[in-house]
Amino acid sequence: MSDVPGVVVVPSKLPIKNIQELIAYAKANEGHLNYGSPGYGTSVHLAGELFQSMTGTTMIHAAYKGASPAITDLLGMRLQLMFPALAAVQPHMQAGTLRALAVTTRKRTALAPDLPTVSESGLADFEVGGWIGIFAPKGTPADVLNSLTRAISETMKEEELRQGLSKIGIEAMPGSSQALRERVESDSRRWEKVIKSRKMELQ
Repeated sequence: MSDVPGVVVVPSKLPIKNIQELIAYAKANEGHLNYGSPGYGTSVHLAGELFQSMTGTTMIHAAYKGASPAITDLLGMRLQLMFPALAAVQPHMQAGTLRALAVTTRKRTALAPDLPTVSESGLADFEVGGWIGIFAPKGTPADVLNSLTRAISETMKEEELRQGLSKIGIEAMPGSSQALRERVESDSRRWEKVIKSRKMELQ
């Protein structure tokens, strides 16, 4: 149905303007840069693990019980970095208290078209993004699935709905059931690799 873009943000007081400067800062402060997430194993946490594995840096992960307390500590400089959903930090970006460096999605998002992707900023193939899909019980008749797919696709074309989603940081991108299946499979493969390479364990 839709994508929920993530973003790389730092406190505006930090002298970091782009991803390359972030990498340099992380290497210069090896093991001392704190990044937050809404919890262990969330996509925000995994984004930080992927960033470390691709840049050869070491950062300290602080897991919170939700995004709000993590963002509060980011604003207070107790954290120096976060990879949250764009919607969660957009008001702070607009207020100038947080600086967005890039979006974490594969392509630029219409919700923040001026922001480059992490991939085009030098970390090729870096991709982390939330998405919303609709699932049906196994064994649901094909004609029922086809009818649902058509109805969802038509509904997602409604401009009022698209604008409403945009206001809460969700980009309408309806696709086929095959596209959703491929997304689930590719995400599973990518994160399995990251989880194993980073030696992450269930908590």
